[in-house]
Amino acid sequence: MHQPWTPPLDLNEVGGRCRLSLVGFTSGEGDTLQEAANDLVARLLNLVICVRTSGLSFSTECPPPDPRWLQYLWDLGEIAKQGGDIRDRIYGPPTQALSHSRAAIRRSTRWQASSRRPLVSPYQNHLPR
Repeated sequence: MHQPWTPPLDLNEVGGRCRLSLVGFTSGEGDTLQEAANDLVARLLNLVICVRTSGLSFSTECPPPDPRWLQYLWDLGEIAKQGGDIRDRIYGPPTQALSHSRAAIRRSTRWQASSRRPLVSPYQNHLPR
């Protein structure tokens, strides 16, 4: 079965806060990973509503966006339009989301180790649903 494309997630600590981003597209921020995940969902919903309401226009001076991004936004809009929760489409099914979050925590922990911070991630108890 064909799995729809989903942009990669990245987790960083910026100024003591958590930043969860869809690489190269948009991000959510918060004091915890859960807050950052909720902020990312809110930003994506806002973007989807704007795109579906107003459409998109692109400069001829820049290359067109990746069509996978446009399909991704359309998919999120369809889920929201039907009253669904877009979190599964953003983060994957719960087991996949947990795997992505653990991978992000490992990357965060490696960063902390390289900057001589404690090896315990502040995000371990705040995984997105």
